[in-house]
Amino acid sequence: MTLAFGGVMVLAAEHDLSLRSGTLLGDLITFTGSFAFALYTVLGKKVAAVYDSVSMNAYNYLAGGILVLPLAVYEALRLGRAGGWAAVGWKGWAALGYMAAFASVLAYLIYFWVLRHMTASRLGALSYLHPVMTTLLGVVLLGEKLSRSLLLGGGLVLAGVALIESGPRENQREANSL
Repeated sequence: MTLAFGGVMVLAAEHDLSLRSGTLLGDLITFTGSFAFALYTVLGKKVAAVYDSVSMNAYNYLAGGILVLPLAVYEALRLGRAGGWAAVGWKGWAALGYMAAFASVLAYLIYFWVLRHMTASRLGALSYLHPVMTTLLGVVLLGEKLSRSLLLGGGLVLAGVALIESGPRENQREANSL
């Protein structure tokens, strides 16, 4: 994991990672979100053994909905007073439906099913692939340029994830201890 984390740091440092960076607040928000999701994965592992992925999704969406409801109502009313709802075309609503169905519901159904059958640390290691995939998509879709630090950082991330994923499986450790 240290190797993969080092790769992420190389990727982040390409744009002058410092305390005076213009992206420091965004970097801190991203780090906080990553930390919270890691904690969510570890705590969710205990619950995933008891509930199926549909139940897990239902409980999580219900709890999240309750937490976000006051802000959502406030923003919906504010947008309505400003006439903003009329500005949302069919493409906007279709994008919202797509995100809700695939990037949210389907993704978390798969996530909790995998969490039930895989260790939390092994599943968490896959999150190190996000910056690599983002970089690749940026190069392919947006024409961004590859640099040495992108190649080095991406290589370290992939090597770290490969080492984590190639480690002994939980059932292999149990069999070896018998």
